[in-house]
Order: sequence, then C-alpha cells, then structure tokens
Amino acid sequence: MAKKGKTPTPKTQREISISQQQAYDTTRGNPNVVDPTNRAEELSFKGDTTKPFSVGLEDIDGAIIYYFENIYFLSSKNVI
Repeated sequence: MAKKGKTPTPKTQREISISQQQAYDTTRGNPNVVDPTNRAEELSFKGDTTKPFSVGLEDIDGAIIYYFENIYFLSSKNVI
C-alpha cells in the first residue's frame, strides 16, 4: 500500500538559482535577491514645498513663438 501524504514537489528554476548564488561580501547580504516592493508606486509629496513639474499648452506655444522669432528667420529668400 502506498504512503498517504503529500508528494514532494520539485524546486522551481528560481529556487535553484537563488540557492546557487553567493554574496561577495556577506556583511551586505545577497545583492541578487529582489525586493518585492515596487518603488515606482511609492510616491509622496508629503512635506515637499516644490511644485510638481508640468508642461502646459502655454509653455509649448511660447517655445514655438521663441523659435520662429529668434532661431528660424522667415524671409523671402527662405521661401521657394
């Protein structure tokens, strides 16, 4: 009669890979271990006094006008 109970599951590729990694400096820990937190989602403007950066329609319009007035000189010589 077979033994009743849980059958052993093999290690995943990730578990095998992590078990073979060794840290160069053991005081700092293993640099290959991934931190599960996503730092891109951790935003906080708490206590921040600066205004968040934004580019609006007025900024784009001002840049275009500056370009035509100061950099790209329109004249009859430029037009074919």
